Amino acid sequence: MVRTCSEEFGKIDIVLHCAGIARGKHQWLNGRWRPMEELEESDWDTIIDVNLKGTFLVDQQVGIQMIKQRAGSIVNVASMSGVVANRGVLGHGAYCASKAGVIGLTKVLATEWAQYNIRVNAISPAYMDTGMVERLKSIPGLYQTQLAMTPMGRYGQPAEFAKTAVFLASEEASYITGCNLLLDGGYTAW
Repeated sequence: MVRTCSEEFGKIDIVLHCAGIARGKHQWLNGRWRPMEELEESDWDTIIDVNLKGTFLVDQQVGIQMIKQRAGSIVNVASMSGVVANRGVLGHGAYCASKAGVIGLTKVLATEWAQYNIRVNAISPAYMDTGMVERLKSIPGLYQTQLAMTPMGRYGQPAEFAKTAVFLASEEASYITGCNLLLDGGYTAW
């Protein structure tokens, strides 16, 4: 990816790393989410590999190119789940740990790469109205709990996320690095 973009465009100005999964293949069993004590190691590994290791590998390779250029902006996607535990969601520990790791990685890269004029930030969205949360809506009472825990009383919209990402990647945010911007409708303010 880095080689193709660099060859095609001559440089990489911005990367938005937005790959992530919330559940492994064994976590839904007999119509219920499995709690942490039943979490399969393979599910833990899959979630950590995609969410945290994947972010590290993309950032590292893009960072190598941006260091050569002496400029760039990286925006990682973490989650409010890297800051708080999600109420009413069993077996979510691997996801929470992976996203907390993305926040920590973002801060480390921001401090190490600032000398090269590379900004590294994270967006931590709460529940966004996307396909990733559809199964959560089917759990009795959970959707209502999520809305009750969100002072704004709704899920975020993909367009709101996009505008936040564009801002962090832009020159308008030229003095922002190492930031974890919570896009959560107030969920973590309680």
